[in-house]
Parts: sequence; C-alpha cells; structure tokens
Amino acid sequence: MSDQYFAGLSNAVLSSEAPADAFVACIGDAVGQKGVSKALVVDRLQQIAEAAGLPESHGDDWVQDKIARACRVPNPAFTEAAIEYHRENNHDFERSSAGPLTTRLASLSPARAVTLPGRKPLRFTLFADIDPEPRKVFLIESLIGANETSGFAGAPGSGKSVLAGDMACHVAGGLPWLGRRVNKGAVLYVAAERAKLTERRFAAFRKHHGRNDLPLAVIAGAVDFLSSGQHVDEIAGHALALAALSSLPVVLIVIDTVSRVLNGGDENSPKDMGALVANVAYLQEATGAHVLLIHHVPQDGNVRLRGHGALLGSLDTVIAIEKGGQIRTATVIKDNDGVEDQRLAFDLKSVTLSIDPDTLEETSAPVVVGAEDTIGRSAAKGVKLPKGAQIALRALETAIEERGAIPPASNHIPPGVKAVTVDQWRDHAYRTGISTGDNPNAKRMALSRASDALLAAQKIGIWEPYVWSAR
Repeated sequence: MSDQYFAGLSNAVLSSEAPADAFVACIGDAVGQKGVSKALVVDRLQQIAEAAGLPESHGDDWVQDKIARACRVPNPAFTEAAIEYHRENNHDFERSSAGPLTTRLASLSPARAVTLPGRKPLRFTLFADIDPEPRKVFLIESLIGANETSGFAGAPGSGKSVLAGDMACHVAGGLPWLGRRVNKGAVLYVAAERAKLTERRFAAFRKHHGRNDLPLAVIAGAVDFLSSGQHVDEIAGHALALAALSSLPVVLIVIDTVSRVLNGGDENSPKDMGALVANVAYLQEATGAHVLLIHHVPQDGNVRLRGHGALLGSLDTVIAIEKGGQIRTATVIKDNDGVEDQRLAFDLKSVTLSIDPDTLEETSAPVVVGAEDTIGRSAAKGVKLPKGAQIALRALETAIEERGAIPPASNHIPPGVKAVTVDQWRDHAYRTGISTGDNPNAKRMALSRASDALLAAQKIGIWEPYVWSAR
C-alpha cells in the first residue's frame, strides 16, 4: 500500500462536505486492503483524522473508537482457516459486483471446527490511567450499547424474534431503527430454532425494504452453550470469517433463543445458567460484538426473563416485548448505565413471499413497521427533565422558530411538523450554553446526554438528519 493511496484517502476526506462520514468510509477501505500491517493503517488513519480536524470537532475518543472498531483484526490464521473451510465446501464468499456479498453460512462440522487462539489476558489499568472523559458508544442510539450484552424478553407471539431480526437488518444496512441511529456493521443471526422461519422473515424484509444484499448471515442447527465451548468457538469462527469477507466488523450477534442453546439444561439452575452466561461472555469477548439473547417470560405473566437470575445479572440491557391490541411495545426494564422505561412502539405487517401455483396458498412473513405509542407518550408527561435537557429543548424550539421547515414526507416523521437538522440544533444548543466549558468534547457529551433524556421523555423526535419537538 503506497503513500499515494493514503494521500488519495486524505484528499477524499479533506474535500468532502461531510469529512467525518468520509473518514469512516475511508477506514473501511483502508482496513480492507491486503499486504499492509495494522499498525501502519492505524498510524496513517490518525494522521488523516488530525489533518481534517476530527479530534477537535468530534473528540479524540470518537476518532480512536472508529479506528479501533474497524481495525479489530482477529488472529489471521484463525480467520483464514474459517474462510478456507467455507471455500472448500463450495460456499460462495467471493466478492464480485455481479454476485451477493454473502450467502447463508452453514454450520461447521465438529471434525472441521476451528478453535480460538486462547482467551485474552486480563486487563490491568491504574486509576490515574482511566480515561477522565470516557464516552459510551452505542450500537443503537441511546438504547443498545456497543460491545455489550442484552436480552429481549417476551411471551410467544409478542414479536420479539421478528423485532430482533428487524434490528439486525437495520444494523447491517446502516439504517435508522425505529427512529434511532445505528452503528453499521456485519451481523450474525444464530437461529437455534425455526431457522427456515427466520430466513422467511429476512426474505420479507428484503422485499419490503428493497434491500437485496446485506452483510448479514444466518447460522442454523442444534447449538449447545451448556456442555462445552465447541459451538461458541464455531460461531466465533463464522463471525470472524464474515468480518473478513464483508470488510466490516461484526457488531451484533443474535442468539435465538436462550432455551434452545441451553440444550436441555435447567433454566432455574445456577450451574446451568452460569455455564451459558460464561459462554456468552466468551463469545462477546472473542468477537467484540454486541450479543443479543432472545428469551421467554414466565407463565405467571410477569414481564421478566424466565429462569435463574444469573442471566439477568449478566446483561447490560433488558427489553420487554409486549403485545397490547394492535400495538406492540419494547420497553427498557433494565439498563446498567442508561435510561430505563424507554419505550418503542411497533406493529407487524404481513408480506407475501410466494403463491403456490396449484393450491394458490400464500407463503408470507411479517415485517416490523413503526407505530404511535399513545400509552408511552401519556406516561412520559410530567417527567422532570435535567437542566441540560431543558436547555437543549429550549434551544431546539428556538431553532425551529428561526429556521424550521417541514421535511420531506416520511413514514417516520409526523406529517406537517416543522423540524431542523441535528447540526442546526447543535449550533443553537452550543450557543445557548448547554455546557459551561469550552471543550468541544464536553459540549458534545452534554448534548448527547440531553438528547437521551429528551428521547426517553418523548419530548423530541429524531429521524436523521431531522429533529423536531414532540410537545
């Protein structure tokens, strides 16, 4: 990789109207190049970011996080072994402009299983070396943290698996999910039950949204997270192969469902559930992805994770999925360091996939569509906002008065509402004094926290690049 190549990337970023977006795109291109050390790529990307002023405008943590996430390169021998297995077994993973980026990943046989190169060493950090201004990175804006673990809990028929699959597709496509921004990346969906139904749901998403290809793959089969770590290693191998083949880091692994991967174990046993928790933690550590577990609720009707509390204690975020009439809701019932009681509303729409020419019987599958959550909105009234959120809300209302316009028609923005861009809101919030300091990173963090609080209280709506008042 020559200096001319990096000079071209630098020019692309510096000449772009959106240098941050161009920089992120250049990271993926640079990491995808062969025959160059990761250290050189990291060094040159940091130089490009500094030339574009990104540490000043977005914060040094933002730059380092973007580079680190893309350059999370696993053991090369391990990744190549996983890729070679698929090639030898006639799984078409070759990239071309004419064909799809990925195909369905078949399960590795035990005889051809690839093993991980050992656990990572324990980290040791002195108090003085802890980042004084850390910034949490989200997979789903203000909802699902990157590199964490979470759970969807719901009764049969609540739509929890459909919602998880929809989230997976949006993350893989870099598409806002139910009004929240996402961090794009490759996704692996472990369909330990009803794999064919899962694939039909993805086919429905493809037809409904017109997305013919996504860096997403499905693993199907009888998965065991109880008796050994073999399947954990195999899934990690597929994830790392998918990352190499799509030139994107795997940012999300969905496990559907806990009861199936427990492989006959006792959900109420601390030993059995502890073994599952340990294997999930190992998978998350080995891949660096967010791991989402789909689980059932008890028959007593309480909306909580079924079984021993070891699982609940291990998860960063738990979202309860419920069906109430025509509206289904996803409510945050646990968040270790975020806002609980956030509620998203959605509905399901049936999509016809095919019609049998002899019987005229339709094959269909559901897709997720947004819905207005009137219950959640009324419950949010009267919530006292933090001072920073109050300042940000007044800044938004002022910005709308001065510069607001009705955005293009969208299913995700209320009709006739005036909005401004997020950048315009940010300008007004900074001028209004959302942060007492002049540090750009401190201002950015203050607005981020205010945005989280306003979204949770349902005082604003965001659908990139627009933001509007919901009062």
